[in-house]
Amino acid sequence: GNVVGVCAFYVSSPPFNHSIAIASEAWWYVLPEYRKGTWAIRLLNKTIEDCVSQNVRQVTLTLEEHLDQRMHSLYERLGFKKKESTYFMERE
Repeated sequence: GNVVGVCAFYVSSPPFNHSIAIASEAWWYVLPEYRKGTWAIRLLNKTIEDCVSQNVRQVTLTLEEHLDQRMHSLYERLGFKKKESTYFMERE
């Protein structure tokens, strides 16, 4: 089959509790022509399965507020809940 998307997460533990594994999204991408189907859901579900098999207790995703509402809905359908905001500084 063809590659239609990729998903990159890294697993780490907080310095105050090494017994908890947390998977954080580095990035993920689905080719535009596959976005209207179920490929994004399948990709994220597979990633979640992989996290569970590694005893990850928390999976975090980042989503910019201005992005399409469908992404917010997708994350919520998969069981994710909005928890906090992220601040960043961009320098040139």
